[in-house]
Amino acid sequence: MELLPYIVGFGGALCCIGIAVWHEIKWLGRRSWSQATGRVTEIVQIKSNHESNHHPKIEFIHEGTVHDFISEYGGAGNPTIGSEVSVIYDPVTFAAERFSYG
Repeated sequence: MELLPYIVGFGGALCCIGIAVWHEIKWLGRRSWSQATGRVTEIVQIKSNHESNHHPKIEFIHEGTVHDFISEYGGAGNPTIGSEVSVIYDPVTFAAERFSYG
């Protein structure tokens, strides 16, 4: 019973390390993605767990074709409609994410 706190702490640390490794592997796959400047066209309200978050809908152009997506990153710090943001996207599947404010 005296070892229980150590076992729980060690298990929690392993969980944190596992999540960090998974996150880095996910982002390493994006090194081959392209970067573009996008424009916020709409703010979409998404409700979950009795909370409401605002996510920007962003459009960007790749080789003359307009693509759009709703950013997974929402909250109070969203840009306004019409503002420019940097996006990264997969030029094969056109999966995209907001990278930073423009």
